[in-house]
Amino acid sequence: MGTLFILGAFMVQARRPDDSGDSALLQFADGSEVVVTAHVTREGTDLQQSAGEFRQRLDVETEQIAKGNEQFQIHSGVRLNVFEQRSRSESGEPANVETARLFHYGERLRFPAKLSAPRNFRNPGAFDYRAYLKENGIAVLASAKSANVEVLPGFAGDRIEL
Repeated sequence: MGTLFILGAFMVQARRPDDSGDSALLQFADGSEVVVTAHVTREGTDLQQSAGEFRQRLDVETEQIAKGNEQFQIHSGVRLNVFEQRSRSESGEPANVETARLFHYGERLRFPAKLSAPRNFRNPGAFDYRAYLKENGIAVLASAKSANVEVLPGFAGDRIEL
C-alpha cells in the first residue's frame, strides 16, 4: 500500500518497491539443494576458462522451486552460472571435443542448484554488487553443471526480443 501526495496539479504516489518474489526466493538460499524450473531472460557471457572448461552466465526467471516433496510458484530473478568440465585423455588433451551446449533467451530449463544470496564485502567505496543485481531483477545466485540442466518444451518470453 502506498501513500498518495497531491502537490498542486501533480499527483505523486510513493510506495515501497515490490520485492515479494525476491524475499520468497531468499528463503531457499540456505545451502540446501532445490530444483529450479525457470526460463532464460538474458543470455550472458560464455567463457572458455581453459582447455576442457567452459562457463556460461545466464539470467533466468524462476517459475517453480521444488524442495523435497513441496513445490512453490515463485517468480524472481536468478543469475545462473552453467559450467562444464570435460575430462582429459592420457595425453592431456580434452577427451570430449564437441562444443558445449549454449542456452538461449526464452528456453525453459530445469536444474538442481544451491541458491545463495549475493553479498558485498563491506569495503567502503567499493562496487555494490548486491544493489547492482537487485536493479537488474536478480535476487539470488546459482550454479549448475551443464549435464544437469534439462531443456523443457515451450518458450517463455517475447518473440520480438528473441
